[in-house]
Amino acid sequence: MILLTVVTAALVGVFTYHNLESKILPLELGRLESGARLMADRLDSYVRDARADVKAMRGAPAIDAFVRAREAGGRDGETGRTTAALRDDIARLFSALLEAKPSYVQLRLIGVADGGREIVRIDRMGPDDKVRQVPEADLQQKAHRGFVVDTLGLPAGKVYVSELDLNQEHGRIEVPHMPTLRTATPVYDADGKVFGIIVLNIDMRPAFAALNARVAEGGSLYVVNGEGDFLVHPDPARTFGFELGERHTLKQQFPDLPLPAVDHSLSGTFVSDDRYFGAAAASVRLAGGPRVTVLQTLPYSVIVAPMESIRDSSLMAALAAMLLAVLLAVALARSLGRPIRRMTAAVQDANAGRPLSLPTDAEGEIGVLARAFGHYVQRERTFSAALQSSDDAVVATDLNGTITGWNPAAEALYGYSTEEVLGASAAMLLPEDALPALSETLRQVEKGHGFQDVEVVHVAKDGTRLMLEARVSSVRGATGEAVGALAILSDLSEKRDLEAKFRLAFEASPSGMIILDASGRITLANAEMEHMFGYPAGELIGSPISRLVPEEIREQQEALLTAYVADPAPRHIGLANALTGLRRDGRRFPIEVGLQPIRTYRELLILMVVVDVSERREAEALIASKTAELERSNAELEQFAYVASHDLREPLRMVASYTELLSERYRGRLDDRADKYIGYVVDGARRMQQLVADLLALSRVGTQGKPLVPVDAGAVVANVLRAMSRAIADAGASISVAPLPVVAADETQLGQLFQNLISNALKFRAPDRVPAIAIDAVPAGVLWEFTVSDNGIGIDRQYSDRIFQMFQRLHGRGQYEGNGIGLAIAKKIVERHGGRIWFESAPGEGTTFHVVLPAAARTGQREQELTDGDIA
Repeated sequence: MILLTVVTAALVGVFTYHNLESKILPLELGRLESGARLMADRLDSYVRDARADVKAMRGAPAIDAFVRAREAGGRDGETGRTTAALRDDIARLFSALLEAKPSYVQLRLIGVADGGREIVRIDRMGPDDKVRQVPEADLQQKAHRGFVVDTLGLPAGKVYVSELDLNQEHGRIEVPHMPTLRTATPVYDADGKVFGIIVLNIDMRPAFAALNARVAEGGSLYVVNGEGDFLVHPDPARTFGFELGERHTLKQQFPDLPLPAVDHSLSGTFVSDDRYFGAAAASVRLAGGPRVTVLQTLPYSVIVAPMESIRDSSLMAALAAMLLAVLLAVALARSLGRPIRRMTAAVQDANAGRPLSLPTDAEGEIGVLARAFGHYVQRERTFSAALQSSDDAVVATDLNGTITGWNPAAEALYGYSTEEVLGASAAMLLPEDALPALSETLRQVEKGHGFQDVEVVHVAKDGTRLMLEARVSSVRGATGEAVGALAILSDLSEKRDLEAKFRLAFEASPSGMIILDASGRITLANAEMEHMFGYPAGELIGSPISRLVPEEIREQQEALLTAYVADPAPRHIGLANALTGLRRDGRRFPIEVGLQPIRTYRELLILMVVVDVSERREAEALIASKTAELERSNAELEQFAYVASHDLREPLRMVASYTELLSERYRGRLDDRADKYIGYVVDGARRMQQLVADLLALSRVGTQGKPLVPVDAGAVVANVLRAMSRAIADAGASISVAPLPVVAADETQLGQLFQNLISNALKFRAPDRVPAIAIDAVPAGVLWEFTVSDNGIGIDRQYSDRIFQMFQRLHGRGQYEGNGIGLAIAKKIVERHGGRIWFESAPGEGTTFHVVLPAAARTGQREQELTDGDIA
């Protein structure tokens, strides 16, 4: 009997150990594989969100308006806004996205012009990592970067997703290192030509940290790219070696470990560095872009720890049974047989997953073993249920509400460690007003009832209230009765915050906004839309969109909607000729419409933005009328000035000629006073001749100008200097000329402009130093900024407006000759060329005149308005 007891206990222990090994090892490997697949999917989701945001930015109205403004020469013809104002709109839009998404570190609009120079750049490099707009002086040229070249080569509507690398600034890798992934998409102008790209830089450190937080205790995480280079490694020195000069690859560390195909996973055991491991890997293409593989490993000793515990318990129980059998062999021989058979059957039932019938009421060692084994099976089944939903927080309790299980996702969600919560009441996770609901839930669970997709509010360790979606089910004991509850919890806080922000933005929009389903039914409408069309709140919901247009065009509108659903893309309608909207009271009014497709996992929705352009159309008509009237008036004034100046020259020439003859013939024959008066007449006639000539030159700037063609400014300045060589020599001036560009200009007027500026510098030279004049030019976007600098007497800044007006002199006629019209002519020439002129000066320190002119590529175009932002 003693031998039978010992042998039976040993067999039970060995059978239990091997039985558990055959169950737990595949379960643990499956858990590792599910974890790796989940991690890969989370990385993919992390990047897909960024990809969607970049695509949304491409359809932003501010981007379209900015492109149109650039193509129109500085002002958008539809919105009336300048490039500087629209650049600010884009900066605010980009800043809002970075504020909402902490993992986004940089968002840029890059043009193809000027070597791929950045137009707007928002990043997190401000004080304390605050979001900031980068000053224009710090914007960089990016045409040489691979992501710019690859994005510009994409077809319309596509989004580029880059490989993961370390972020660079000014051609150098940043320290500390920032693993970065970029998503980018091309931006096109109205003719379908590439204008530039939108680029979003994503900091991958939060994503990698989130993956590390999900690694099983004692395990290790590795992430590699498509070439097998480590992006994440337990040893940070081995990450991104391919960028730092020394590669570290998965093949080098685990030569026998196979990797799964894209969108597949695998698991198994292997040996590395003489240690036995369990491993699982999953591969994915991030948002359809670069391939990454997530690998999770776990030492074999950690995997089999539960089995070893049972093995040790079985051996201890066998030893106890042997000792007790020696002491009680005779008394207990008959009673031991039945519990042992029940124990054996219970092991078989555990193996098959059936309810257990354990001899827990038995005395002695068998009873201890039965109760220990039953407790283990209960814990194992609870643990298995939690593993099936390891991507969410899992909390297990008994029927009294005491927490008995807690996975890593729950630790991350609530902020409590496992040691802090095991054995504590689940009430610690709830606000006070939810405690009665906990008791009721436990009562329902005890009856075997579960709950699906219930929204609850819990409280984290730091006091943060969490909006969660809960799935609660019963945990069955060894005999099938409800012994506890298992809650699987998904965090809805961010989702609800985003929904609230969307609702606020949707309702606060100054434009009418509605969301349609694919059949054209209105599913959502904001207050501005209802007000615009005169409907009470909520009445539009469920109505067809055809309700908002006149009856005679409804059939056409339905056909257009069908075509749009077949090929959805961002689109603007009614920009050239406004559409017609129909108010509830039957009144009609002009509108413009923007369409943006929204794809959900269930259906296609359409966001429609509606703008009432009644006032704009009236204003445009009024402006067009006033502009035409002003152009006629200006033309008449210019013609009058030309005719008046031309017709005055002949009588003035006669007056001047005969007055000079009178002066020569009768000088000395009359008294001194008569000679002086005749001198006044001669001088006045000469000045009047010069004044008429200047007026004639001024009128010819607008009336007799030639078309703007590519002109070599350097050649023009050289011709002017040759013509003025005598005056330059008389003044003893030195003139330096830097290499000058080709610009779009009237060559004759451009020469007249430089002649006036150089003459001005020679005329107002300082008496105590040799005159020095410097002529230079620097690029300013699609423009060139010329400078003509001298070391003359200077000009007080208070005369900055007066100096460019006709007949405005800052000195007496006895000091300096001239009529004060030269700079007025220069200003009119510059304005005819679509440019701008101004000066910088201080009395006694010289003067620098700045002239901005369009580059030769802009031939035939005129800048409608140049702001400080265009020039800076």
